[in-house]
Amino acid sequence: MTAAYKEATAHSLFREEQTMKMWLRTLAWKLSVLLGTTRLQPIPIPTEEQQRRMAAQRRRR
Repeated sequence: MTAAYKEATAHSLFREEQTMKMWLRTLAWKLSVLLGTTRLQPIPIPTEEQQRRMAAQRRRR
């Protein structure tokens, strides 16, 4: 076997491994959504006071 063939084969296996990982992650996500066990991250919503402070900081710059 040539070095190029070995390298191409290794690269191909790496791509297949990455594809399998992506497929498994997608499957796990879909199952967790289906079962209602997703870990959603809360989105911070600033209060009016925090919005005023941020606006004041932006004006000072």
